[in-house]
Amino acid sequence: MVPRLCPIAMVFVVASQVGCARCHPCPSLRLSSTLVSPGGPSIALPRPAPSQIVPGRLDRMRRLGDNLWVDTSEVTDREYLEFARASAVPLPLHLRPQTVEIRGPMGVGAVQPLHVRWTRSDGATGEWSDPGGRPVDVAARLANGLRQGGVEVNHNPAWALLTVAGVKDLSVSPEGDFVAVRAESQGAAPVRWVSSFDAEQFAAWVTERYKDGGRYRLPRVSEWERTCRESASQRASQRSVGAYDVEIEARSEIGIRGLDENVSEWCAWDETPRSDYAGYYPVRGASWAVEGTNEQCSYSDVAPADARYYADLGFRLVWEPR
Repeated sequence: MVPRLCPIAMVFVVASQVGCARCHPCPSLRLSSTLVSPGGPSIALPRPAPSQIVPGRLDRMRRLGDNLWVDTSEVTDREYLEFARASAVPLPLHLRPQTVEIRGPMGVGAVQPLHVRWTRSDGATGEWSDPGGRPVDVAARLANGLRQGGVEVNHNPAWALLTVAGVKDLSVSPEGDFVAVRAESQGAAPVRWVSSFDAEQFAAWVTERYKDGGRYRLPRVSEWERTCRESASQRASQRSVGAYDVEIEARSEIGIRGLDENVSEWCAWDETPRSDYAGYYPVRGASWAVEGTNEQCSYSDVAPADARYYADLGFRLVWEPR
């Protein structure tokens, strides 16, 4: 199995074949996760107040077989934000206040000096300079400089994309090499930067909130692959720098979106995985960050179950009657 190196600190390895693994958790981002999964610690899930219990989430799902309903799109920022506010789960990086995404031609080879100034959300200011003069990854230089100033950064080398949280003001010179975009989600893009444990806790919370006579959960690998084969849009993954709204994903004949584009998706194992996969969950579907494949439904990967640092990994739910 070829490891996918950490997107925070190492060069991204294109996952163009079945069976490559996402990275091990970065020590600097090792986060404690509330866990609702076989083999993990049990917790008391947040239960919605009676006034929060509402019927009818099945209208956004499609029936596949006698006992399986599948989300028509990935879980969005809007839906996940409602859950996060009602529980102890941290907000994903891109949903935190005053977040900036920096995009642009920041690849290896740029040798110009680099100077960054910022004001954090707590009012603290900082700056960092690098004289340049060597062929290195400019985005990595910028990410490292911001981290030295106590700024939270996610770096995706594959697409020269930085997501910087907790800043009120940010300036980067030389001008022209970077584009800073205020990352204020309108709620319709797939939620990302969530672990498989977060996704499972979301599913348990949704089961309590919507009294649909069954339970919500992550799709098993076989269920996801079957759904993708039966409903893929047969369209090449839309190229972009970052996730985009589910409304513009191609819709299949049975009304399901995004299985073969936009973001990769967390799944659950069909059976207990072998020992070398302990601590990992399966990932299916090629995302906007994966090049070199037109077979989105056959794209297979694994990721650390507690990983909250992927900008191209979301999830959808399935529902089954009790």
